[in-house]
Amino acid sequence: MVHYVQDKFTKNFSTLTRHSHISEKWLLQSDYKRITFKSSKEKNIPFIYPLFIGSNKIFLDKIPTPPKSTIDIIKSQKAKIVFLYLNEGDVHTSKQISLLEDFSTECGLTKNEVTFIHGNMLLEHIDSSFVTFKHFNLFESSLWQFADLNRNVPKSIENHIKVFNSKEFTEKNYHFNCFNRVPRDPRVFLVSLLKSNPLVNSKSIVSIGHEKFKPDTYNKESLPYNNTVINQQDDFYNVKQYLDTDFQTLKFEGLTVDYKDLGKINTHEVNYNMYKNCFIDIISETVYKPKCMFFTEKTFRSISIKQPFFLLGGKDSLKHLKSLGYKTFDKWWDESYDNSDDIYDRTYKAFLIIKKISKLDKKLLSLMISEMQEVLEHNFNHYFYNNRHKTLLW
Repeated sequence: MVHYVQDKFTKNFSTLTRHSHISEKWLLQSDYKRITFKSSKEKNIPFIYPLFIGSNKIFLDKIPTPPKSTIDIIKSQKAKIVFLYLNEGDVHTSKQISLLEDFSTECGLTKNEVTFIHGNMLLEHIDSSFVTFKHFNLFESSLWQFADLNRNVPKSIENHIKVFNSKEFTEKNYHFNCFNRVPRDPRVFLVSLLKSNPLVNSKSIVSIGHEKFKPDTYNKESLPYNNTVINQQDDFYNVKQYLDTDFQTLKFEGLTVDYKDLGKINTHEVNYNMYKNCFIDIISETVYKPKCMFFTEKTFRSISIKQPFFLLGGKDSLKHLKSLGYKTFDKWWDESYDNSDDIYDRTYKAFLIIKKISKLDKKLLSLMISEMQEVLEHNFNHYFYNNRHKTLLW
């Protein structure tokens, strides 16, 4: 049993960043027990002192420290301060690390007494003398897309399992789906490749937001639409032609195939009709910075619906996903695109494989997917029933 103490300082700390309730809700709905400083001392119970973070706003300046009386209790009772920033994976800068280390030294605590838990898998490799860094992905552990933060299997998930065990999924009309909401530059590049190729386009369902939804995007000049990255002449010609004729429509109207209200947060939803009509998911992840490795609901949704996927995120995303116990699809197609240093190079190399798969007829593609069932079942079960959350805090 993990015990935790909350007080006025932890509450005020939460107000410093937005959406900190996400991490707090996870803690409160988990199998942990809240106690007081007094009872922890009387019963000699080790505890954590949770500080919830919801955005990078906390790293703009010095991180506030708890009262000295609280720090003294933590030192004397085998307790620890635990920062919980579970809903994002973009902490990676030297300034952010330094601010956390400054917090620890100002409190006079050791790395055994200050833990920072975050979605960036690469943080665990930081060798700090002042802070212990641990990885934890809320999108995996909370069954995010079902808006359920317990590790029980609620009725919504039972229905989900039933739907994706259905035999009706053997008949599909499209080879690929590629659903994007926020039009980040690499996604615009990916969509341009998919939509500009006549064969791939005819066998894909593609969506992406527009500039009115996300200002300051769609800067065509900043994207590598050139024959250095797009090194096959036919692809380069197709993309150029597409941009000349359709780019303005893409920019100001986007591509909507299911949700017309792109301002709506729908990370917890699964559009069953869309997914059951496609064989393979093309995932463009949120974070692709060199020092970050973070998987969102986009990746875990595909796993939870037993769908094979291409994964375009940070370099070695598939390698890191495997390190979490999942399996990928290198038996059926080349996944070396994942090793490329540049996100645009990774995207184009993946697109070359997508082009090859688009030439397969549905019978052959169905046979390929049926051969993947062991992998898909493994990932499905590992997602729903892994117990990583149980060893998180202590």
